[in-house]
Amino acid sequence: MRGPRHRLSEEGRPGSGQGFYQPGPGRNPKNPVALKNLGAILGREGDSLRALYYLRQSYQANPQDPQTVYGLAFGYMKIGDIEQAQKHFQEVLDMQAPEELRTLARNGLREIAVRELKARGPRMDAVFYLLDAMRLFSGKSLDGVREIAFEIGLQGQYGLDINDPKETHVLRSLPGRTFTALELLCIMYAGFKRIEPGIDIGVDLGEEWGIAERLGRETEEE
Repeated sequence: MRGPRHRLSEEGRPGSGQGFYQPGPGRNPKNPVALKNLGAILGREGDSLRALYYLRQSYQANPQDPQTVYGLAFGYMKIGDIEQAQKHFQEVLDMQAPEELRTLARNGLREIAVRELKARGPRMDAVFYLLDAMRLFSGKSLDGVREIAFEIGLQGQYGLDINDPKETHVLRSLPGRTFTALELLCIMYAGFKRIEPGIDIGVDLGEEWGIAERLGRETEEE
């Protein structure tokens, strides 16, 4: 004989952040692990604001947990608070976080940089960097272009702040010079235009490229 069937309400079903994981009698409402888990569940369900609420509480209880810090960064990105997202992505990189989270944080910072790069229309500094790169590659073989573009691509895996003109980098393939991150990005973009034109490098500089091409033609005619 079967006993009575128990029905969970929609609010209390397992897997739902609402109700099922609410602190009850005997539970510690400030347990950072429980708060982090609740925030993660709500985030997966698309409730970004409530997810951030619980993740912030978890962070206040234990600010050294990399998963919580990354969760905050991701949550702030979802609601469009770029400043806070950037702060917490960088915080992940500054702590002893697993490499998987560090990679995700670098990707988040890269996405922010790309958004900011195009926020106010075409970047004229990028136009001139692209024009310089066109001229740099005009006398190089495809192998030479490939060597430079691939070296920049490898550096980009570890994060390039394309909106910080004070941050400089060097290239083994172009010794004796220093480059800003935006300059490296433009050189790589121009390089792949030569060796594999259809590839998506993750940043759309098509408008700047078109202006640079036009400017290059016009200045050659003078």
